[in-house]
Amino acid sequence: GSDTVLQKTPFSFDVSVWEFFWPLMTGARLAVSLPGDHRDPERLGQTIR
Repeated sequence: GSDTVLQKTPFSFDVSVWEFFWPLMTGARLAVSLPGDHRDPERLGQTIR
């Protein structure tokens, strides 16, 4: 697929399981942000661009 999902939730939270596996199960790519980026909207914006 041509879709990409940004994984930004720390893996210690249960919701991160969906961010890890949902895109991979549907044929999308998974883009993993750097540790701590989930707290910095500017860095997340740069990652998305």
